Amino acid sequence: PMTDRARSQRKKSTSSGPTIRDVAKLAGVSTGTVSRVITARTVVSDTLKHNVLRAVDQLGYYPNSAARNLRSRSTGFIGFLVPELHGAIHAMYVSSAELAVRKAGYNLVVGTTGNDKFREKELLRFLMDGRIDGAAILIGEESQPDLRKFLRNLRVPVTIIERNAPAGVDTVQVDHRAATRRAVDYLVSLGHKRIALLTAAPHIRTTIERRAGIEAALQGAKLPVDSLLLSTDCESDEAAYAVTSQMLSRPDRPTAFMVIAKGLAGTLRALNKHDMCFPRDASILCLGHSDLCTLVEPGITALGWD
Repeated sequence: PMTDRARSQRKKSTSSGPTIRDVAKLAGVSTGTVSRVITARTVVSDTLKHNVLRAVDQLGYYPNSAARNLRSRSTGFIGFLVPELHGAIHAMYVSSAELAVRKAGYNLVVGTTGNDKFREKELLRFLMDGRIDGAAILIGEESQPDLRKFLRNLRVPVTIIERNAPAGVDTVQVDHRAATRRAVDYLVSLGHKRIALLTAAPHIRTTIERRAGIEAALQGAKLPVDSLLLSTDCESDEAAYAVTSQMLSRPDRPTAFMVIAKGLAGTLRALNKHDMCFPRDASILCLGHSDLCTLVEPGITALGWD
C-alpha cells in the first residue's frame, strides 16, 4: 500500500511526473544509488534494492532511458545475429545470451539472417550505425568478403560465435574436431566400420572441423576414409533424406550415421522408407541438440554442449 509520505511525494511531482530525486528522497538514498539499482550495472545490498524498487512502484516512476543513454553515450542494447530461431541450438544461444546481458543491465536485440548474405549486410550496417553497445554474431559463412570490412569499422565490442574471425576479434567456439573424434571412437567401439557424416555447408568452420575429426578418428582406428560418406549441405530434412537414401541404396551402405540436428528427421525418414530402424539396422548419433532425440523410442545419442 502507498504510504502517506509516498502519497505526498507523488502529489508534488504530478505535474511533470516523478523524478529520480523523488525516488531517492522517498527511499532515503542518494540519486546515485537509485541509478545503480535501476540500471543493475553494479551490485547494491538487497535492503537498498528493496527500498528503491518499492519507491519506484509507489511513485509510478519510469526512468527516461533516452536521456540516460544520451548522458552515458550508451544505448543499453546488445545485438545478436543468428541464422534462425526455430533450431534448438540457436534458440539455446539466444536464451543464454539474453540471460547474461539482462544480468549486466542490458537488453538483447535479436536479428535473424536466414543465412542470406544481403540480409546479413543489412543487419551489419545496423550494428555500424551505433545503435547498440556490443554485438554477438553467428554469421552464415566467414568467407563473406565484406565481413572483415564491417568488423573493422564497428565501433563497439563484437564477438563471433562458431566461426573463424579476423585477428583482434573475439570468438566463442566449440571444439568440434575433438568432439567428433570422440564420437567416432565411441561408434568404432560398438563395431562400426562404415560411418557416415551428414553436416552443414562445406566452407564453414563447424563442417571443416567435424570432417577433420572423423577422418582423424578413422585413420587412428586404421579404417578407410570414404569421401562418399562425408556429405555436406544437409541443413534440411529434405536434403538429409535424399543423402541418407542414396547412402542406404549402396551395397556397402554405412552402419552408423552422424547427422546434424537440422537433418535428423530426414535421416530417420529415409531409414523408415528403406524398412530399417535404429539401432537394429543402423546407429544414429545426433550432432547438436534436438528434441527428436528424446521424443523417439529408443532415444538417440546426441553430442551436445552447454
